[in-house]
Amino acid sequence: MYDVIVVGAGVEGLGTARYLAKSNANVLLLDQFTVPHSQGSSHGKSRGIRYTYSQPYYVEMMPEAFELWKELEKECADQLYLKTGIVCLQPYNMCKEVSDTLRSKKIPHQFLSSSEIEQRFPGLKAETLSAIFEEHGGILKADNCISALLESFKRFGGIFTQGKVLSLQSVNRDLVKVKTNNGVFFAKSVVLACGPWINDVLKPLGLQIPVMPTKAAIVYWKVKTQDVYSASKFPVSSVTGSKHCFYSTPEMEYKDLVKVAYYGGIALTSPDDASKPLTPGQRAVEKEIMDNMKTFVSRHYPDLIPEPHSIVTCFFSMTPDEDFILDKHPKYSNIIIGAGFSGHGFKMAPVIGQILGDLALKKKSKYSLEPFSLSRFSDFNLFQSKL
Repeated sequence: MYDVIVVGAGVEGLGTARYLAKSNANVLLLDQFTVPHSQGSSHGKSRGIRYTYSQPYYVEMMPEAFELWKELEKECADQLYLKTGIVCLQPYNMCKEVSDTLRSKKIPHQFLSSSEIEQRFPGLKAETLSAIFEEHGGILKADNCISALLESFKRFGGIFTQGKVLSLQSVNRDLVKVKTNNGVFFAKSVVLACGPWINDVLKPLGLQIPVMPTKAAIVYWKVKTQDVYSASKFPVSSVTGSKHCFYSTPEMEYKDLVKVAYYGGIALTSPDDASKPLTPGQRAVEKEIMDNMKTFVSRHYPDLIPEPHSIVTCFFSMTPDEDFILDKHPKYSNIIIGAGFSGHGFKMAPVIGQILGDLALKKKSKYSLEPFSLSRFSDFNLFQSKL
C-alpha cells in the first residue's frame, strides 16, 4: 500500500515521483521498461531550456524550473545545465508578441534584427526573420537529468519497480488498484505520466484523450567549418516560419555534428506501431519532412553539409493545441493525468512534477491549471469511450 503510485518513469514521471518522495510520501514508481531507456520521449543527450514563450503561463513556470534544475545539479554533483543562450527566429509580429510577454514577466532578452543575428552568429542565416535572444537559455543534458532524478528519488526513499500496467481500478476515492505483469499494487492515488501510451492505460477507465503519438526524427548534420557551431560560440536556436518550426543545439553531443530537427513527425495510432513498416502515406510524410529539413539547413545553416549524417527517433505526444494536460480523471479524482507534453515539456519537468504531485496529494497548486484542463477541448465527449 502506497500513498501514490506514479506510472511512467520518463522525465515527467520522475519529476513527479521525486517531488512526492521529497515531500515524505510513500511512493512507488512503475515503468514497463528499465530506466533509463530509449523507447519514449526523454532519452538523448540534450534538450533546450528557455523562458521564450508567447504564452504567459509557461513563462511563469520557468524561473522555478531553472531553480529546481540547479538544485538537483547541486544535489547530484553533476552538470545538468549548460548555458549557451538561445535565439528564436520568427516573423516580426511573432517576435513582438513573445517580447511583450517576456517584458510583462520581467524576463531579460534582446529583440534582434536579421542583420544583428547574422553579425552575432555567422553560422546562422536569418533572411527576413527577426529574433529574440535570451542569454540564460541553454541545454539540459537529458540523460544526466534522468539519472539524477532517479537517484534523487531513491535517495528520498522512493521505490522503482519495472512492470507494465495491465489494468487500473479506482476502488473508491481513497484506493486505486494497479495490476501489472510484475504484481498487484495499491495506493491512495495514482499519477499517470505514460507518454504516448497514455490512452492504452486510460481505455479501461472509459476515457480516451486527444493525445497523438508522433514519431519524430532527430537528425545530426556534419559541420563544414570547425568551431562555428561550438557550444561556446553558438546558441540553441529555433526557426519558425509560416508553416514549419525547426530547432537546433550546437556542437556538443558528438564531435563535428550539430543537431537540427523538425518540430513534428509521423502520426501513429499507437506507439507500438513505431517498429512496423511505414504505410505509403507515412513514407510520403517522412520524405516531405526530410526534404524540408535539407532545404531548411541549406538556407539557414551555411556551415553545415545539408545531407543528414545520422538519425535517431523519439516520441512526441501531441495535443491539438500543443499545450499540456495536467488534470484529474473526470470520474475518478484519485487518478491524475499528466500527458500531451507535445515535444516541449522536458524543461519544466520539476515544476510539472510539483503540479501533478500536489494534485495527487489533494493540495492546491500555486499555478493556474486552467490552460491544462481536459475541459478545454470543446468536443471532449468524443474522447470518452463507453464502458
